[in-house]
Amino acid sequence: MNSKHPLVIEIEINSGCNLSCSYCPNSLENYASNFEMEESVYSLLLSQLKENGFKGKLAFDFYNEPMMAKNFNWFVSEARRVLPDSFLSLYTNGTRITSKDKLQEILDLGLGEIVVTKHEQVKKLPLENFYKDLEEQVKSKISLRGFGDLTLTNRGGSLDLETSIDSSNLPCSVPSLMMTVTYSGEVLSCFEDAYRKKSLGNIKNKNIIDIWNSNEACQFREDLLAGKRELHSICKNCSRVDFSEGKEKMEKHFIDQEEVDAVAEVLKSGELFRYQKQDGLCRKFEKALASKFGVKYAHLVTSGTNALVCALIASDIGEGDEVLIPSYTFIATASAVLMAGAIPVVCEVDDNLQLDLNHAKEIISDRTKGLIPVHMDGIACDMDAFVKFSKDHNLKLIEDACQSFGGKYKGKYLGTFGDFGCFSFNKDKIITSGDGGIVLTNDREMYEKICCISDGAFSISPHHENFFTDFNPVLGYSMRVSEITGAILNIQLKKSEMILLKYRERKKILYDALKEVDGIKIQNGHDVEGDCGITIYLSCKDANMCASIGKALRNRRVAAIPPSMRPGHVVWKWGKMLTKEAFFDKRRNPYLKTDKQYNYAVFNFLSSMDKVTKTLRVEVDIHWTIEETFKIAELIKDSIRTVK
Repeated sequence: MNSKHPLVIEIEINSGCNLSCSYCPNSLENYASNFEMEESVYSLLLSQLKENGFKGKLAFDFYNEPMMAKNFNWFVSEARRVLPDSFLSLYTNGTRITSKDKLQEILDLGLGEIVVTKHEQVKKLPLENFYKDLEEQVKSKISLRGFGDLTLTNRGGSLDLETSIDSSNLPCSVPSLMMTVTYSGEVLSCFEDAYRKKSLGNIKNKNIIDIWNSNEACQFREDLLAGKRELHSICKNCSRVDFSEGKEKMEKHFIDQEEVDAVAEVLKSGELFRYQKQDGLCRKFEKALASKFGVKYAHLVTSGTNALVCALIASDIGEGDEVLIPSYTFIATASAVLMAGAIPVVCEVDDNLQLDLNHAKEIISDRTKGLIPVHMDGIACDMDAFVKFSKDHNLKLIEDACQSFGGKYKGKYLGTFGDFGCFSFNKDKIITSGDGGIVLTNDREMYEKICCISDGAFSISPHHENFFTDFNPVLGYSMRVSEITGAILNIQLKKSEMILLKYRERKKILYDALKEVDGIKIQNGHDVEGDCGITIYLSCKDANMCASIGKALRNRRVAAIPPSMRPGHVVWKWGKMLTKEAFFDKRRNPYLKTDKQYNYAVFNFLSSMDKVTKTLRVEVDIHWTIEETFKIAELIKDSIRTVK
């Protein structure tokens, strides 16, 4: 995996630190400290990178506190000036970020990321006093981690630290991703080389990119990727392993003490039922979301599936009606149609794995009453086309945006184009309350209907005496959520922009790295900027190539599969359940109430099968570091080259 230049260059702009941690070589005697890189050396480094077209990441780090550098502001701003397309990252102990103004000052220098580590000697950082009050866009650039979050190593064998993993024969990709430039201009092969034992050269004598591409550097990288640590003195006793080895899955919704405190407050209040107050926490969330998304009404229910059911029933879709849905969607899209008493008519998907309106034109009938575009995997459908199609054919347009919370199309939120927008807050979605869903609409009558459909007792509640203006209330189901759900979702909503920014940042790195790779095509949907960033679709030349690349990546601990491998997301898997035996009570089965035959067998969807089976779905992990994301991109490219 030899690239023409490193993805990350770590720069030691100074060697001093104001802490002395037991797990850092800077705390030991005879460690180089209190030096600062000369401006001439730094300028030389930047000019060498510029002339070689470097657009990767510059990290200010190396067993030091970079903010102690006398010319810290100049180092950062000069890098931004000379290398405007590079990503600048600061690793700091946070002791010098003493206020919001100071934080904003260093961000304004051009930093894209600040990783703050609260080390063992620090009881409380100044940042902790104002972190909760920061704008979500600012928070998205800050990673605040504690001592317990660190992956401790023995720093190339220089420290006596025990680890649970035997690394002696394991491959190491660190040298294939990055290089370290010390304050004196020495180029180190690995940041674990704390005592600078293996220098590959000095930028004063040789261009850094030539050093990277030297025979010595290339051979070193190949040896480490092959697990031949014993060949190099700085590696044979090193405990560093690649990030996927022994890594635990982290919580992707950033649930923390805020949600805990919000739920605890509800429990202590005793007011768990959502209608004990006219405007409780559920109503607060509904209003906040409606305002954020620019719609008039929003109503919480127990799931995304029930959100679809409510929308369908409110649309007066039922027995004898048909609803167009795509062949690639979760089974809930189809089952919601059946629960409403109608029948799902499945359309082929296009190259973006979204409902193909050309096929819809061929199979639409006088029984068709609804159209459900599904924004799968955070990727936007062509809503201009769907709005036009629904108007041309007088169909109710119900957006299934369960997997695309916060996504946009041409600057407008998904779920706000149709008659209804439906979302899910299941544990696998972008924000969560464990489970739950919501329906959006701009129609007052539809909103009143949804309130009744989702809650059979809604109309007799004393809180709703003057609620109905456009609709006479009727009986409904029981899809009501509690104030616990509202408590969690109010906090999650505040975090949603930060969550989306992190996803999008990582997907952009993958996209930029892979967009010109031969042998694949990235399927972007219809709005790259509005994409949620949670997955990336790689379209291969055929299913065999897709399967081979996917297997190679899974062997490297990267979540990558063709969508057809998911158990409930393609019609030729869930269609087997859509039969005359689909219901416990046959009297409620729509297939027994029609004179028309419906067939969901795979041979009816060969075009969809071809598109889906040759598409590789790579999940974006919000907890990948920037370095790890670059590494994933390289692993994907390497896997593609190997398969080709």
